[in-house]
Amino acid sequence: MFFYLSKIIWTLIDPANLLTILFAAGLLAFAFKRLLAAKIMLGCSFALLLIFGVFPIGHSGLYFIETRYAVPNPMPKDMDGIVVLGGAIESQKSERSGRPEFNEGAERVLSAMALARDYPNAKIIFSGGSSRLAGSKRSEAVDLDIFLRGMSFDMRNVIFEDQSRNTYENILRSKALADKAAKGRWVLITSAFHTPRSMAIAAKQGWAFIPYPVDYRSQGRYLLLPRRFDILDNLYASKLFLRELTGIVAYKITGKL
Repeated sequence: MFFYLSKIIWTLIDPANLLTILFAAGLLAFAFKRLLAAKIMLGCSFALLLIFGVFPIGHSGLYFIETRYAVPNPMPKDMDGIVVLGGAIESQKSERSGRPEFNEGAERVLSAMALARDYPNAKIIFSGGSSRLAGSKRSEAVDLDIFLRGMSFDMRNVIFEDQSRNTYENILRSKALADKAAKGRWVLITSAFHTPRSMAIAAKQGWAFIPYPVDYRSQGRYLLLPRRFDILDNLYASKLFLRELTGIVAYKITGKL
């Protein structure tokens, strides 16, 4: 139930979606001569556009959560295992094209491949099922398996977790596999903005990870004014930040972290 509710609620409060809904509702109210309601809804949509589309709220928010963890320097000499959270592959597009289609999170996979060279004996768990409510249920693990074999990657230590639908399930299902595969020092690879929530979930489950944040999305510093006029970029950054913030709050309320 949590999975479905989280998807539906987020779809409604996504800044771009909410802005569009308010604007459309405002026009509809205006058409039916509900002028006060029209003014309120159109005013709210304009305010959302200004706050999240013009000002760099999202980039500053992302920078805040991206700087909560950093890759240890130096890294440990030995590593028992590596967990890579899903979110790097667009499975629906992969199904259409017949080959793995990566998105901005591809660094999660590339970093894991690089770490595998440094720790050749470490187990590697790639965790990623399907997070779609409808349509293709093809898991990320399927496409990742195809990609790694195509790159002649050493698959002897690779374990695929292909049932998880969200971050909480990523950690729980990976832990079940890790308990069987190896115990000791493990590193967690995911996007930098996603690392704090993932680390907190793992800590709640008694799994102490070494953080390995990758795939930074912010501008690298706090911004009060936009560096350039790019509404779509600012809206996308706001979407990432608010989705992560919403996830943290929801997981906290439901006792998942």
